[in-house]
Amino acid sequence: MKGSIYPVGLILLFFLVVAGIPAAASPSITDIRPVSAPNNGDVTVTITGTGFNSQSTVWMKTCDGSSTLYGTVISWSPTSLTCILSFNNQNPGSYNVWVNSPFTSSSGHYYPQDVAVRSQGFRIYQGTGTTYAIIPTAVTTTYGLQGPYGTIFVESSPPGAVVYVNGENHGHAPVTIKGLYPGSYTVSAELSGYLKYTTTTTITGAEYSSVYCPLVRETAGTGLYVTSTPAQASVYLEGVYKGVTPLMLSDTAAGSHILQVRLSGYDEWKSMVEIPSGGTRTVTAILSQNNAGLINGINISSSPGGANVLLDGLKKGFTPITLNKITAGIHILEIDYPGYTPWKSTVDVPKSGIKDLFITLTPKSTSSPGWITVFSRPDNASVTLDGSYVGRTLVNSSLNLDAIPAGEHTVALDLPGYQKYSTQVSVLPKQVSAIHALLIPSSGAVSVTSDPAGADVFLDNTSIGISPVTADNISAGSHMVTIQREGYSDYSASILVTAGTTSSVSAALLPVTPALHSPALPLTVLGSLLLFGFFFLRKPE
Repeated sequence: MKGSIYPVGLILLFFLVVAGIPAAASPSITDIRPVSAPNNGDVTVTITGTGFNSQSTVWMKTCDGSSTLYGTVISWSPTSLTCILSFNNQNPGSYNVWVNSPFTSSSGHYYPQDVAVRSQGFRIYQGTGTTYAIIPTAVTTTYGLQGPYGTIFVESSPPGAVVYVNGENHGHAPVTIKGLYPGSYTVSAELSGYLKYTTTTTITGAEYSSVYCPLVRETAGTGLYVTSTPAQASVYLEGVYKGVTPLMLSDTAAGSHILQVRLSGYDEWKSMVEIPSGGTRTVTAILSQNNAGLINGINISSSPGGANVLLDGLKKGFTPITLNKITAGIHILEIDYPGYTPWKSTVDVPKSGIKDLFITLTPKSTSSPGWITVFSRPDNASVTLDGSYVGRTLVNSSLNLDAIPAGEHTVALDLPGYQKYSTQVSVLPKQVSAIHALLIPSSGAVSVTSDPAGADVFLDNTSIGISPVTADNISAGSHMVTIQREGYSDYSASILVTAGTTSSVSAALLPVTPALHSPALPLTVLGSLLLFGFFFLRKPE
């Protein structure tokens, strides 16, 4: 009996391994200490349970999902996680506590999310005070992928920079990176002749984050390169005026120097800078306004009103609101309202005056998202979804747009030489909506032959080659064709070019007839008269 059980056990074990049963148990939460804290500082929280590993992450989210806090794990064991969370200015209330422990199965498959959540496991309260204990509710463990639904759109100035997200090359700006899990992402932009630009952005779920990368030109040589916000500020080195920003001070002596940057209406910027013995030191002066009478900024309204406003990551109040005395230039504006999809974009603040902004927030979809696939003939057409660039169509494949909210959307395609294409598509939950776009040319072609061949051909007085010749990308409409060849009369004709077709011109060139005043004619006539006179006057023998 024992002899038969042993091989059966081996067979069952083999099938369990092949099936990819997880190599580690899913995480669970059994206790949290402390379970509450005031919203005025950082707190160290210890979570006990099972299934934790070196990749485990911790975050807290309000019960309505409107706010998320990410913790920094400072120590771990399979049964304990200790992390630091910042509760500064967070909304009081109950928060769900989440732990994610990614793992690799015995078959080698990587699972990026294996999540445990304790409902209402932590409470944040207003002001200061001591922590207190509450009885946490039951543990809920979920298993499987939670997303990815996040998207980052990156653009650069000038465009065309190579974009890296967490060190991975994602092509040239502008570019859209999809399928991102919640977390912090480092975005870098690199372009030849410009300094590398690096920033960070955070994805908390099915949201769209825009990142603007203003690149600063890299100046070869050694010395000091000074920029300022705003630009056109006066630069003084050791008290001597040198010019206005942006400014390259080549061959500045190595060592310490006093740098001053001044602009009317702004406080003076002053600092001691160290210039290296080799290479260029770049310094950016951020100027603060000091003119109390200066009016510049943004006036923000939203639908619905009362939305939370953040500028460059700092809370500013609730809509409607006017933010005055803001440094001119590019800033990141965020609008957030419970039950609506957060809005985030860049805004260009003017040097003077107030810019009005009205943001219509989109209610969070209660249904699952769908997908859109886009094909085009020809390919490589630029595609926008509801006015936002999402990529280009591919050769013998589709451009796949994932996690699209259910409802009506506008998809537009654009390709030079072809008419713009736009259509409405209705996205249904968990279904694929396919778009097949046949692009119509917006230009035609002209084909010219001549007898004899080898003639110069002009279209609207511009040379297009030697006959026979075909010229493409000719705008639709009337054009003048002229054919010229030495020894033949010029040929001209008006043709009508139709988009998507080739208009043909065939010309039989006529040889040029010699003119009557040719110098050869008088000589011929004179010779004939002399010969006639010789025979007429000759005496007969």
